Amino acid sequence: MATIYTLYGRRAGAEMFIEKTLQALVGQFPDWRLTVFCNSQAEAVLRNVLPTAELEYIPWLDNQFKKAFWLEFLSFRVVGRRRFDVFWIPSGSAHFPGRWNVPSVITFLDMGTFLVKDQYDFKRTVYRKYLATPRSIRRGVAFTGISRTTVDNLITLFPRVKQASVIYPGPSPFPPPAPMDDPAGVIEKEIGLKTGPILFSPARTDYWGKGRDILLKAYAGYRRQSAEPLPLIMPGPQGEFHDTVMRDIAALGLDGYAIWPGRVSDACIEALYRVSRAMIMPSRIEGFGFPILEAMTRGVPVICSDAGSLPEVAGGAALVFPSGNAERLEEAMVRLDRTPALREDLIRKGRERCRLFSWEHAARQYGEVFRQAAGR
Repeated sequence: MATIYTLYGRRAGAEMFIEKTLQALVGQFPDWRLTVFCNSQAEAVLRNVLPTAELEYIPWLDNQFKKAFWLEFLSFRVVGRRRFDVFWIPSGSAHFPGRWNVPSVITFLDMGTFLVKDQYDFKRTVYRKYLATPRSIRRGVAFTGISRTTVDNLITLFPRVKQASVIYPGPSPFPPPAPMDDPAGVIEKEIGLKTGPILFSPARTDYWGKGRDILLKAYAGYRRQSAEPLPLIMPGPQGEFHDTVMRDIAALGLDGYAIWPGRVSDACIEALYRVSRAMIMPSRIEGFGFPILEAMTRGVPVICSDAGSLPEVAGGAALVFPSGNAERLEEAMVRLDRTPALREDLIRKGRERCRLFSWEHAARQYGEVFRQAAGR
């Protein structure tokens, strides 16, 4: 089988999902021959992640718009001569099948481009909405989604997709937590912040899509109500309308309390989880929501919106508020702050919830879809 994987400066949840799924496929099907068409950054990463895979570097893939040209007009020359049984497109809004005769299986992570205004800038919106996704729909022979919500949205938006399989990922694409003696020391060394317990909300600073506007308003209200308010730490790369996020922090009087440290290391993320009293995910759209299960695995209570797949993933083990409603988020934050028994109940339910997700099981499900698409 073959697939395509490109990196452009960041390895967020979507990128890590692809890497972890490929690792699981190799582990479950060691006799399969896997070829990955990749750009230079992805090739450097995959040499360590997938040492047994055949990596084929395509210079056209080093630029996102040249990638589209290669897929549409040139890729069939490369793919067509290789006799692949199946080609996996791991994100049907980021890539699309070329004009080749290899059966293509398309996975969709979310349909946010069609459902959330201003999720991406103009160029990315045009690419995803009018170029990649329609071609993936037309040229795919089988479809999967990483949540029931994503699959339902896909079929509603594109009626020509009559059926799609729901394949849940594992609980986190990152390595399992290791012992850490001094998480506060790790945090101080990396971002210069001396801290005790915190509220934690990891995501890029997408003002609208990731609900940063709602989070900051709710946090300001929580600070007014709490006797001992905790700082809010929001690590992640810059997102869409990042400057608006920073302006809101200043306008709400949250300088020094709501802190954006930028992108941090995996070790620092782990340390931040260790000192977190709650993980808050206020997104307006999510295809899955790995931080929910990451937090639950580590015994951190979760507050999340009811957008997209978040309540589906949380499965009754989180405090859920209506998407876009700052007042209800504030209420949830205050309630968790004042109710120790609720905190313990969420921790218990969260640990139980995580046991239902497995990368190995996901790989076996993908394997069955690939076999059917290839006619085997």
